[in-house]
Amino acid sequence: MYGVASDSESILRAPSAGKIAEIVEKTGSFVNTGDTILRVIPQGSVNQIVAFISPEFIGEIKKGTRVALKYDSYPYQRFGFEHGIIIDISRVPLQPEDIYTNFGLKFESACYRVVIKITEKKKRINIIPGMSLKVDIPTRKTSIIKWIFPFFRDKDIDA
Repeated sequence: MYGVASDSESILRAPSAGKIAEIVEKTGSFVNTGDTILRVIPQGSVNQIVAFISPEFIGEIKKGTRVALKYDSYPYQRFGFEHGIIIDISRVPLQPEDIYTNFGLKFESACYRVVIKITEKKKRINIIPGMSLKVDIPTRKTSIIKWIFPFFRDKDIDA
């Protein structure tokens, strides 16, 4: 038995208002019930960044740390950067194959997943899911004197 093609159009409605982030199926494709056709980012949703941190640095970061977000598509020298706060750190590192399966990113060693909530948004920067970026995470604070002169690093001197 063969199916009959129809020239009629269908209207699809998302469960909430938002922006289309990805169209999975192409025009003319056959779809089955339950297939994902497109992905919608809900309007007003919290913008979050997922970053991966090497185990050698994970001991120096914590929840609540303020970070700088530098998007590869928007050079920070020209567009500036946004700020965010670390809201979650995975308890165990994810294996490279799990990171690739879930996020499509290739790593050679295990990494911790860090979730960052964007707290300071710039109008000139339009974030699109899947964009790459660099996250500057301050790991320790020190005075300029202690940084320039290593002798003072172990001393309790404020300059």
